[in-house]
Amino acid sequence: MDGTLIKHAIDFAEMRRRIYSVADSDPIGQTFLERDCVLALATKLSPEGMERCNVIFSDIERKAREDMELMEGGVELLRLLGEM
Repeated sequence: MDGTLIKHAIDFAEMRRRIYSVADSDPIGQTFLERDCVLALATKLSPEGMERCNVIFSDIERKAREDMELMEGGVELLRLLGEM
């Protein structure tokens, strides 16, 4: 899902919004002034905050898998590679 064969389907803005919301309500997350990488931020939260973030990550990834599409020419490329 790196954009080579598959169109990006992860809504990164929605992911940041949801993770930052968890951090804003988390007792540990409330002490952070900066909002950096959501993956790094999630590891700095309370155990409950980390679990809430993991649920969000799973939900975003599930939706991306459901919404992903092959890039234009992807089917033809896979056919060609299969013939080699």
